[in-house]
Amino acid sequence: MYPLAQILHSKGYFLTGSDNNETETLQAVRNMGIPVYLGQRAENIGDADLIVHTAAILPDNPELIAAKNSGAAVLERSQLLGILTEQFGNTVCVSGTHGKTTVTSMITQILVMQ
Repeated sequence: MYPLAQILHSKGYFLTGSDNNETETLQAVRNMGIPVYLGQRAENIGDADLIVHTAAILPDNPELIAAKNSGAAVLERSQLLGILTEQFGNTVCVSGTHGKTTVTSMITQILVMQ
């Protein structure tokens, strides 16, 4: 979610988020000026126009239930990623169980060197 937040924030969208654990990544999101709630509660969604969740969120999650009942658009993270990649002329996707970060770094080096 962090890279998606970086992209959307850089395009001027107002974002908020929630997580269950304090992490360095969560602090990095806050350092960008994005408010993040600790814990997942129905009231966290506020009057959002779009709610994005990860596939790890269970169907009984109170935020997800509230999101679906709110009338706002609700997308899984991969759906938003697909929408965003349509905005770019060229994209490279890396998937799999192991080695994604390493392969992505290698591809980045190749593209930077060209």
